[in-house]
Amino acid sequence: MRLLPDNGIFFEFVPVEELNAPRHTRHWLGNPETGIPYAVILSSNAGLWPDASRPILT
Repeated sequence: MRLLPDNGIFFEFVPVEELNAPRHTRHWLGNPETGIPYAVILSSNAGLWPDASRPILT
């Protein structure tokens, strides 16, 4: 997957084991650690339509 951060889309990464938690940790583009599976959360740069995608990144 190629991320294009300069197109008005904000990328956040949530650890998979925290997806169903009431409060989960969100990492920005520069913060994820390698070896941990993350779900990608895509939203507009205004935060209007956050959506969890199905690809899981490790």
